[in-house]
Amino acid sequence: MIHQPRALKVVGLQASTTVRVTNSNANAASPLIVAGYNVSGSVRSDGEPMKGVKFLLFSSLVTKEDVLGCNVSPVPGFQPQDESLVYLCYTVSREDGSFSFYSLPSGGYTVIPFYRGERITFDVAPSRLDFTVEHDSLKIEPVFHVMGFSVTGRVLNGPEGDGVPEAVVTLNNQIKVKS
Repeated sequence: MIHQPRALKVVGLQASTTVRVTNSNANAASPLIVAGYNVSGSVRSDGEPMKGVKFLLFSSLVTKEDVLGCNVSPVPGFQPQDESLVYLCYTVSREDGSFSFYSLPSGGYTVIPFYRGERITFDVAPSRLDFTVEHDSLKIEPVFHVMGFSVTGRVLNGPEGDGVPEAVVTLNNQIKVKS
């Protein structure tokens, strides 16, 4: 028995429609299949919403073909750490810091945030979050936070020159690394 009305995305044989499920029965004109449920979350930095953070979705059970509504292309610069997980797709946080995966089938998932500029990769916590979609939409908790960043580069003896070994790199007058 369903106690609370819910809006579900359902797929018919030829089109999509939205059905409001309440606590009473109704007849459908054709068979309806629940395609999945919405999963949403948010990301912030120093209390402010962050736009442009990519959230990559993985699963070891759900297939890419079963997931609708997110970008399936690879994310440049991202290096997967766990080979047991299969990359499904990604979505990007909006102006208000929110992100959503639409129409995820029931199953276990992992979401990994990835925020990178041209030469800076930002640290986002948590760095990985496992969650399960059952038979309802889901709001991912906790909120993701951009914590800091990593910078990569090379020390050269000129614009097109050779690398400089043992060069000391400082930040705010403190030694941070040697090349």
